[in-house]
Amino acid sequence: MEDIGVISPFKLHADALREDLRSRINFPEFHKDDIGTIHNFQGSQKRVIILSTKVCRAQDNFSFINRKLNLLNVAVSRAEELFILVGNLYRLEKAGGYTERLVKHIQTNGLVFDYKSKSELENPYKDSAINIVSNCRHLDYFTRAIQEVEQELIVVTPWIRGDEPKQFADNIVSALERGVRVKVVYGYVNPARESYANNDDNDAEAEKLLRDLFASYPKSCLIRSRSEGTNQRILFWDNNFAVVGSWDWLSHRYRDKCDKSPMNPDAQIREETSVLVSDSLSLALLKENIDRLMQEES
Repeated sequence: MEDIGVISPFKLHADALREDLRSRINFPEFHKDDIGTIHNFQGSQKRVIILSTKVCRAQDNFSFINRKLNLLNVAVSRAEELFILVGNLYRLEKAGGYTERLVKHIQTNGLVFDYKSKSELENPYKDSAINIVSNCRHLDYFTRAIQEVEQELIVVTPWIRGDEPKQFADNIVSALERGVRVKVVYGYVNPARESYANNDDNDAEAEKLLRDLFASYPKSCLIRSRSEGTNQRILFWDNNFAVVGSWDWLSHRYRDKCDKSPMNPDAQIREETSVLVSDSLSLALLKENIDRLMQEES
């Protein structure tokens, strides 16, 4: 085992690998120094290096890996004889940049033991009658939708407020640059308040941020409900999938708790439950409802 090194770009992931490999998975002969981050291995080498990218689920982010060439250079060059890449190769390839180049290099010059195509990844729960999305897993699907959408992404939510609109604005640029139509429908009317101008508890600065962003992309728009408002919470993309339920897509306050618990997708937050919709008939009916809502407000 002394010839093998296991590395990850992320400290939390490296720590989890160290704990699992040396205890639960019964590899006590693994020295703790043989498992760590890429930076930990700078200046040392092993005959075999296994790089776990932690790019498997939809929420897993590869922007950090692609940010600097030397990160992957260090990872690959630590291996004297064999380099093994572990992760979702489809997403690593689609991310472009250095991870795409690495995947293509392995496909050309090495061996690929498992590569799932987009169609295989699109609905991992296709055999389930009901697909439940709970708590932090909503972030998985939000990230996945932004990364994989090709034509249209629609968010229906009562409120735009807090830190989440800024996070969304930062993340959605990649989809906008791909030519994706992004539409956000929002606004919950509180009948207990007389003045419309202040009755839906939205953040004016957050609204302006998204409105200004979409102004540079004519196919995209921000639509504020002007009649009864909407209490729907829907994420819809490419007529392929939708997540419908209780998650406030652009106003929840759970991202920090979820991000701080990457190995625990059931972080302690208020219970939030939605349903993943993927059958064509339900999607068509849902899209009709969304289109009708947008037409009423346009």
